[in-house]
Amino acid sequence: MFRNQYDSDVTVWSPQGRLHQVEYAVEAMKQGSATVGIKSDTHAVIVALKRAQNELSSHQKKIYEIDTHAGVSIAGLLSDGRILARFLQTECSSWRWDYKQPVPIKKLAEAMQLKLQANTQYYGRRPFGVGILVAGYDKDGAHIIQTDPSAEVVSMHGTSIGARSQSARTYLERNVEKFEKSSPEELIVHALLALRDTLPAEENLSAQNTSIGIVGKDAPFTLLEDGQVAVHLNQVSTHPRTTAQAQGGAEPMQILHTNPGFRHSSVFDETSKLDTIMSLAGSTIQAYRQRKIESLAKMSNMSQDDVTTGLRTVQQGLEALREEHSTISNTLETSVKGVKDDEAPLPKQKLTQINDNLDKLLCGVDETSMMLMVFQLTQGMDAQHQKYQAQRRRLCQENAWLRDELSSTQIKLQASEQMVAQLEEENKHLKYMASIKQFDDGAQADTKTVVDSGPQPVTSETLQELGFGPEDEEDLNTTQFAQPTPAHSMAASAAVGYEIPARLRTLHNLVIQYASQGRYEVAVPLCKQALEDLEKTSGHDHPDVATMLNILALVYRDQNKYKEAANLLNEALSIREKCLGESHPAVAATLNNLAVLFGKRGKFKDAEPLCKRALEIREKVFGDDHPDVAKQLNNLALLCQNQGKYEEVEKYYKRALEIYESKLGPDDLNVAKTKNNLSSAYLKQGKYKEAEDLYKQILTRAHEKEYGQVSGDNKTIWQIAEDREENKHKGEGATANEQAGWAKAAKVDNPTVTTTLKNLGALYRRQGKYEAAETLEDVALRAKKQHEPLRSAALGGVDEMSQSMMASTIGGSRSSMTTSTSQTGLKNKLMNALGFNS
Repeated sequence: MFRNQYDSDVTVWSPQGRLHQVEYAVEAMKQGSATVGIKSDTHAVIVALKRAQNELSSHQKKIYEIDTHAGVSIAGLLSDGRILARFLQTECSSWRWDYKQPVPIKKLAEAMQLKLQANTQYYGRRPFGVGILVAGYDKDGAHIIQTDPSAEVVSMHGTSIGARSQSARTYLERNVEKFEKSSPEELIVHALLALRDTLPAEENLSAQNTSIGIVGKDAPFTLLEDGQVAVHLNQVSTHPRTTAQAQGGAEPMQILHTNPGFRHSSVFDETSKLDTIMSLAGSTIQAYRQRKIESLAKMSNMSQDDVTTGLRTVQQGLEALREEHSTISNTLETSVKGVKDDEAPLPKQKLTQINDNLDKLLCGVDETSMMLMVFQLTQGMDAQHQKYQAQRRRLCQENAWLRDELSSTQIKLQASEQMVAQLEEENKHLKYMASIKQFDDGAQADTKTVVDSGPQPVTSETLQELGFGPEDEEDLNTTQFAQPTPAHSMAASAAVGYEIPARLRTLHNLVIQYASQGRYEVAVPLCKQALEDLEKTSGHDHPDVATMLNILALVYRDQNKYKEAANLLNEALSIREKCLGESHPAVAATLNNLAVLFGKRGKFKDAEPLCKRALEIREKVFGDDHPDVAKQLNNLALLCQNQGKYEEVEKYYKRALEIYESKLGPDDLNVAKTKNNLSSAYLKQGKYKEAEDLYKQILTRAHEKEYGQVSGDNKTIWQIAEDREENKHKGEGATANEQAGWAKAAKVDNPTVTTTLKNLGALYRRQGKYEAAETLEDVALRAKKQHEPLRSAALGGVDEMSQSMMASTIGGSRSSMTTSTSQTGLKNKLMNALGFNS
């Protein structure tokens, strides 16, 4: 009859008296990873082999504590095992609540037996697909209890369940006499040696895939993991590894030598004994062949590892049979030696048959070795093919990115060429208009159009302009700046103190370019691919990996993914501290970037110790008066300023200012920026006089650098503004010297000077000096417009260009601009003819 007619439910018996559903559950238990349990007089030990579903997952837990005096190990379906472990924990808790003492292990075994048996007796249920080893200690001593899905519960001295558990049981049977008086450490070593025999030859035990549980007299149940397991694995590694197959080949030899007088008996006695041995060997060979045929029938569903393991098993089995036949052949040759040909025909016939079988076994061993070599070569070729496929896909992706970049670059080039052609035409037109200006003989009347801006109140946005902007990546920016990090700042921040190797520089620059343009959808995958390649070639703990982690963190920070950026920066910090040392400049740069990230999130207290540590490293490496130290002092001062620690803020800014002036000179841009920041701190404390003095120093230094020493005819813009404030009630317009001063101030192409003009203007408004404030704000606006690209000015039309060329004056208490309009003459006629005037 067909088997599937009787396996539809657990309550259906087959004609042979079997419950197939229960047998299927037992097979599920045998497919789980192996576990071993042994005991001595005072202790019980269970060890288990943990599996991971793949390289990305963690190892599954196999051993659970159910009470202080007992624990369980699982083989089979882990979900079923966890249910049974929780059931046992409940039983232990109930017993302890009722009787105020630990539950006896035998009572625990009985409860487990009833739980398992119930699912094999009632319709509509399925057996638990798990086997459990219970290790415990009570007043009766140490216990190892084995259970399986058929509800069979047995007390054991030592046992093993799960995949390849027969090899472990073989080891336990051969060493069972040693367990009774063994110490806990020796028990653990025996259990690990038995568990090791369940592994294939190419695998071994490790601290990640092994768990140990031990319980004993005056010792509660303890679960050993990771580092605690490694100590015992070191002891196991000193024992040579032997497989069950190789050991099994020696057993027939022991049978041959059980009778000491075997070699001294008569030839006929030898013949009868050899017949017995040959029949035993023949039955053994026949059973072995049958098992191999059944295993080969399942190879269609086997994985590559299973095929390799099967071939190795076949090879070891053939080697064992060859050794056995060699021993029998030597014994027969010794027995018939010196006997005449007609006296012992049967032994000689057996000898011939044995030699033929031995030749076939040698041929089989050679063929198996050849199959193993071919299979290993095939596996290597498959792995190489997959590697090449992955490289091809990565190169295709990079090629697509480069094609997109080339296409966008070509479009930009075409637009630039069109813009150049348009500007050349407009330049020719303007030259023509200038050449006919000499023919304009008509009278010109100037009309003044006054545009009143009026006094403006001081707003919070004006005060927010005081301080540094996002000009340097290592400056502590505020959250109001949302533009992408510049490419030079990102490169300096990610690789400071460490030289990027040539093999990585191209990919490094490409990532930085995409990130600085805000193209994060390209920069992030490219950076992750670079990280993966670096970790494969150089390992995780390498400075190149830390550099790419820094870059990816800055990209995430520009996307406001602060949590991911903080994790990457912490990882990069750990790698650089490990590889370069805790006092390396690259470590200080990473600490500073982490402090900047905390500052953007408003965690100024968390950022301050990181910034101070970076300052200590730079002082130690570069000295107390290095410009990098001054930059770190600026960042630390900004952190303290956001926390209201103004005394520390002034101390840090003044020290940074001394370093910049001594090392870079008073004309360096960093000196003006630091003074600007210090002025902002003064303003927040209400020290307006000190802030005003610093602003004036910045403007005076910039004026002297461009136009020479300050004099009566060469005044700075703030002096002109204050003169206009004093003369505002006289109603006088701007003099020629004042207009020249405005033009000079507007020509200074320095963002810091422009910011200083706006900040000093805001300060003047706060003090009620509206005329001086409007003068500085007008000059700042002129400077901003004057340094915009030429295209924005050229596309504004001829009238707007003519207006920008006119002189402007500021009179009274309001700002006014003067424009002139041509009324007659050749120029007006040409403009009308060309269609520029309506």
